[in-house]
Amino acid sequence: MSHPITRADLAPFADHLHAWGRSNHTVKAYLSDMTLLMDAHPIIIPDVFADTAAAWLTRTSVSSSAATINRRLASFNAFARWRKVGGLQDYRRPVPTVDSTRMRCTVADIQRVMRHTTEFTPFALCALEGLAGLRVAEAAEITWSALEPDTTDETLAYVTVRGKGKKVRIVPIPKAHIDNMARRWTGDLVGPLFDITAEQARYVIRKTFRAHGFKVESHDLRRAFANAVWEQSHDIRALQLLLGHSDITTTQRYIGVSMETRAAIVKGIA
Repeated sequence: MSHPITRADLAPFADHLHAWGRSNHTVKAYLSDMTLLMDAHPIIIPDVFADTAAAWLTRTSVSSSAATINRRLASFNAFARWRKVGGLQDYRRPVPTVDSTRMRCTVADIQRVMRHTTEFTPFALCALEGLAGLRVAEAAEITWSALEPDTTDETLAYVTVRGKGKKVRIVPIPKAHIDNMARRWTGDLVGPLFDITAEQARYVIRKTFRAHGFKVESHDLRRAFANAVWEQSHDIRALQLLLGHSDITTTQRYIGVSMETRAAIVKGIA
């Protein structure tokens, strides 16, 4: 029988994740999920890893979002593949249901907060997450050299993003936001935009929006962007590319349909 699963497995698991090409923020997220599981179960018999992890997921589901549960499920399955133990393939995933009428903020809300934000860091994070759809970990690693103006359209710029699995994508953003970021910056426009971790970036967003009366988490900005793109284009493939999703079903979970859109559809067929 293989040796019990303990915290000693986490370091070699991280090495394997890097060898599989996982990004740094994915490795950190997977290790964080495994650490939480190990906090509750410091020693796990390999034969019951799947049952133990599934039971823990179910217990914590009340206080966790469906997206968080799905990420933890991916973490545990990756660990199970590495340790060659049974995974959670039969675990019933919670499916997030997003309705833009219940969103914590909209793009208009993000723009309103930005108009009243003079500091560079919160303004730039709002622009990159809420108006370009970047993940918070992606935004935290952006450099000035990754921001390039369009050569034919003076109103547009592009952000080169290194996403999950080290995949690179190009995301358009209104150039006015880049110009406003530059005006709030002190010094030459070189090097990284931020000297903060993804977790610190999440805190900045949370603090900034609460100062304006919103109870918003960092990921809500990306969700608001996704819903705004969907409402305007109804092009799920384009939205998938903008968000950097490898699986289009992930993109579908972001999409909410406003009451105004529903009403217009019904009136159109009446």
